[in-house]
Amino acid sequence: MFSVVESVALLGLRGDLVRVEVSLTRGLPAFVIVGLPDTSVREARERVRAAVVAAGFQWPQRRIVVNLAPAGVPKSGSWFDLPIALGILTAAGVFTADLCEGYLVVGELALSGSTASVPGVLSAAICARREGRQGLLVPEDNVAEAASVPGGKAVPVGTLTDLASGLPSPATVSSVPAPPIASSLPDMGDVAGQEFAKFGLQVAAAGGHHCLLLGEPGSGKTMLARRLPRLLPLLDENERLEASAVHSLAGELSGGLLYARPFRSPHHSVSAAALVGGSGVGGGGRRVRPGELSLAHNGVLFLDELGEFPASVLNMLREPLESGEVRIARFGVNVVLPARVWFVGAANPCPCGYDGSATAACICDMGALRRYQSRLGGPLRDRIDLTIPVTPVSPGQLLAFRSAPLSDQMAKDVAAARERQLERNGGILNAALGEAELERYAPLSEEASVLLRLCARRWSSRGLVSARKVARTIADLDGARDVTRQHMREAVAFRRCPGEDERFGARGGA
Repeated sequence: MFSVVESVALLGLRGDLVRVEVSLTRGLPAFVIVGLPDTSVREARERVRAAVVAAGFQWPQRRIVVNLAPAGVPKSGSWFDLPIALGILTAAGVFTADLCEGYLVVGELALSGSTASVPGVLSAAICARREGRQGLLVPEDNVAEAASVPGGKAVPVGTLTDLASGLPSPATVSSVPAPPIASSLPDMGDVAGQEFAKFGLQVAAAGGHHCLLLGEPGSGKTMLARRLPRLLPLLDENERLEASAVHSLAGELSGGLLYARPFRSPHHSVSAAALVGGSGVGGGGRRVRPGELSLAHNGVLFLDELGEFPASVLNMLREPLESGEVRIARFGVNVVLPARVWFVGAANPCPCGYDGSATAACICDMGALRRYQSRLGGPLRDRIDLTIPVTPVSPGQLLAFRSAPLSDQMAKDVAAARERQLERNGGILNAALGEAELERYAPLSEEASVLLRLCARRWSSRGLVSARKVARTIADLDGARDVTRQHMREAVAFRRCPGEDERFGARGGA
């Protein structure tokens, strides 16, 4: 007696087909699972046996061998419970062989015979669509997630007995328009003053640039950073699937797909694995869990009090911030997780926070100052395109301030600048341009070149390229075809080049 049920194995975000082959033969009763299962899959023997009996079916008194093919692909997680149970009951003749034909099956089983939700269902639904299957058989709690992939079907399974009379009807999830997300996000108009900082965040939003907000305590760094998502456009269909799949893998996706861009702000006590990814979940720890960096994919990763993060943790951000992905080597395989983010850091200039302040005296000695600044190493600072000074607003300005909507207009300017970039650059933002592409899409005038050469002695080659990218984005915000000296002056001001005039033109003062 033999049966085959199709399921999915996850390797990072990618789901690959797995054939759950079940063989029932004569001999002493036994239950064996082979095919490179981890601890959580091997434990399915006890869950499946109890669930089948609790659902009112007779457990086959045979030698049961379950093979998860291909055998060379690691299998992890509890979502093989349901396909294994269906395979056993089909091989025993309880269910017909064509019961779930054309569908992939995933789901955990409780000892009572009911199903339980599992993470990563969205990747399984994408796999089903890619492989030309009709859809998924999933636990009821995962139906909305599985049905959110365009063109896919989701068949809900509450208990094993639901399948006794045949396959339930696929769930229908009505198409709901995107909610009015922007109105629920904080507005940049709530921030008094800080015109140059607001402009800096607008540049970051338009060009996809990483930025650092630098200023003394209470100057408004966190308030500004939390208003960046409102300047960003809603996720398009591909971005929505990617970002939602990451959250699904982490078990943090409730309901349908994401529409607003993620905003993640981990505490400075976060571990390297929790920030970058790699912490295992489930028995055996074989499944790679996305870190905060990947959970912020296509959105904002905000690290407040950046100087308090351990240097070892911050240094792990270097490659991902440049490449837009995280590569994790675990269990003999390499897993790639997406990590294209707007990175925003907020830091005080020194441990006490008042180095260079006009409002209070700094009490830090030189040793403490060097140790604090060394946490944010040069290589990481070099990957941050914008260093935005945030200075305290005077009491008089605060008392006279009245908030007014601002983010919507800023967002329109950002959208227009992004449209210019994507059309000109072949679908990528300015922050992703290479040197050869900059020569083509962002040629400098002679005056702008002279200004940039003044900084060449103090900056790395990456810093010079970064300034050109920022200048190109500022020109796009102005609707200008060419990068002028004024655009380069403002880009240089964001790099804080020593000796350069820091009056910042008409955008505001430091």
